[in-house]
Amino acid sequence: MGGKVALVTGAAGEIGAATVGLLAERGSRIVAIDCDCRRVEARGRGAHGIRRDVTREDDVAAYAPNDGPGSLHIFFNNAGIEGDVAAIPDYPLEAFRRVLDVNVVGVFLGMKYVIPVMTGQDAGSIINTASIAGLIGSSHIVVHSASKNAVIGLTKSATLECANTQVRVGIDRQPHAVVDHRWP
Repeated sequence: MGGKVALVTGAAGEIGAATVGLLAERGSRIVAIDCDCRRVEARGRGAHGIRRDVTREDDVAAYAPNDGPGSLHIFFNNAGIEGDVAAIPDYPLEAFRRVLDVNVVGVFLGMKYVIPVMTGQDAGSIINTASIAGLIGSSHIVVHSASKNAVIGLTKSATLECANTQVRVGIDRQPHAVVDHRWP
């Protein structure tokens, strides 16, 4: 991975920070996106932290590099929140919408702006963070489960859209290792 350019969203969280560390160890140049990039830079990972909101299209458009071939090799589309822990009848609508905005809209917007960069250079890897909860569901974190199921669906669709290119799209089903494959 030496010399590769990696873009990591949700870089201040545990999974994002661990990924930034691993990519840095392997020699990647990292652009770390989070709402609190001071935490990323404070960890001393060598990442360039940029404060952006993955739910705002103008913020996402601004961080997706388009400097020609080789401008971006890896996109770890990781920003996400769990949300409130509550039964469906008790779940606040605003909290529900916030989780969908971060976990689904954020993943969508990231791919919307990164896919053209990568298909334009006919190379790259996109890894979206999902969860086992997106496959089996979980009580009292209903919106987290629903949002991660949506991430799995977005990833499958993006994989099909990139099938005739050298852009790989896969899922990291936290906390397991990154899975990189083509969906049938």
